[in-house]
Amino acid sequence: MKNLTIIKAGYFYSDAGASLGNLPRALWGRFLPIDKKKHRIRLDINLLLIETQGRVILVDTGLGNKLTPKEKEIFSPHVKKFSKILSEAGFNNEDITDVIMTHLHHDHAGGIVTLSNSRQEYLTFPNAVYHIQSKEWEIAREPDMVNAAAYDFKRNLKLLEQKGRINMIDGDYTLCKGVHLKLVGGHTEGMQIVIINYKDFKCIYDGDIIPSKTFLKLPITSAYDVCRKDTVNAKCWIFNQMLREGYTLIFDHETRDIFYDLPYREDDLIDSCD
Repeated sequence: MKNLTIIKAGYFYSDAGASLGNLPRALWGRFLPIDKKKHRIRLDINLLLIETQGRVILVDTGLGNKLTPKEKEIFSPHVKKFSKILSEAGFNNEDITDVIMTHLHHDHAGGIVTLSNSRQEYLTFPNAVYHIQSKEWEIAREPDMVNAAAYDFKRNLKLLEQKGRINMIDGDYTLCKGVHLKLVGGHTEGMQIVIINYKDFKCIYDGDIIPSKTFLKLPITSAYDVCRKDTVNAKCWIFNQMLREGYTLIFDHETRDIFYDLPYREDDLIDSCD
């Protein structure tokens, strides 16, 4: 594996109560900086770029540039152009060979399609194959009442369906040597995490299962999770891999400390997952 780079694609603000789910405001209000006027927390967009075996792999695509004025008012986004942030890593949009989608919520799938200055839509990464769990695609395409507000198929995925290349996955999948995808569910029905294992380098990019250090405690889950039990089970699996196999965790929405190594004082917590 030649290189692994964190792509800082910007940030946005999300309602603190919804993001923190079952963690009471009496607790998170003590330590989380919030937007006093709208009671929002800042969520950074930390994507992952993997260069290996002739592939340039991007994990997730961020918010994109298609938000409506109302959405901009709600989320106050600061989104960077891929042409700029990829050039800083030595690549351009056409160099991306694969895109792994952990899931298809708007803050992860919004960058699949870009809106040009002339208001024309185009695939941001025209040469990439998109690796998506079929469960996730199906619920995004025809969401039920629980998921209707979480996906926007027409804006973020329709053009990909028409003109892109999609590798539909059912369950765990090895993309290439050292890059493995694991279906965990929890946050969404088709949530998958990315496990990188190359020689002595091991890390897990877990999307929104543990989006920031605030979610490290097992019971804390987002209100957006469709199945809290599956989220907790996924966290248990991740913690076991970290403690017993030496994996490093990558937070997708943390502002400062993006990498995290589980301290050994967590032994009792991990054993409770067995």
